[in-house]
Amino acid sequence: MQDARMGASRLTQDDPGFADNRRVMSYAPAGIPNTAILSAAIVGLAMTLGLLLNRAGKRSEHQGARQRATDLFQLFHGRLAGSVPPRTLRLAVHESTTDSYWDAIEAMVGTVRLSERYDLARELAKNRHAALERRMLLREDDQTRREIAARRLGLLPSRRSRRVLRRALVRGPEGVRFAAARALATHRDRGALRWILEHPQAFGRRPIPALSGLLRGFGPASRAMLLLAIERGLEDAHTECALLDALGV
Repeated sequence: MQDARMGASRLTQDDPGFADNRRVMSYAPAGIPNTAILSAAIVGLAMTLGLLLNRAGKRSEHQGARQRATDLFQLFHGRLAGSVPPRTLRLAVHESTTDSYWDAIEAMVGTVRLSERYDLARELAKNRHAALERRMLLREDDQTRREIAARRLGLLPSRRSRRVLRRALVRGPEGVRFAAARALATHRDRGALRWILEHPQAFGRRPIPALSGLLRGFGPASRAMLLLAIERGLEDAHTECALLDALGV
């Protein structure tokens, strides 16, 4: 009987699965039950799965936002071509998210003439997204957010946006002032150019290439104003160099 038990024991130890089980058991630290290790593994897998699902959700959300911006972009062009009714466009703009709206506007700006931008600006003059950016530009404490608002307001020229941008140009601070000046340059706002030429110290810290690029941004029609400023002379040598560079002198 004893020999039979010993034989059974030897058979168990000789079984190929016995060594594998013994190695698995040796991985468990002393004093930690197998159930604790299993629980920890389950928690780890759950956390990993949650992270993967979260990434997938963000990817899907990003793709959805991009598609909404593309749809709105097509509506803008359809409206300019006369194939989309004004009410359809206004409803789509109202239902769009702020980011989708501005993504579509930014993509559209590079594909149309300035006169078409004015036409679309008249169509969209009272939309809630532009109103939000006007509030952000004047009231937001975060300077970076105010600069974003100024850049966005420069994409579509409108009388309301121009008034707000002029106030930001005068008030500053310098980063917001420069963003507002660039936006007003896209509006071809000669009043803003006149203010810049009369206050050369406003952008005294800007590199000459950046300042000359700003001046050129007001368009060919502003060349006469730049030449007149050179003839009258500027006390600020930095701005004068930028003027000469903008004129290609």
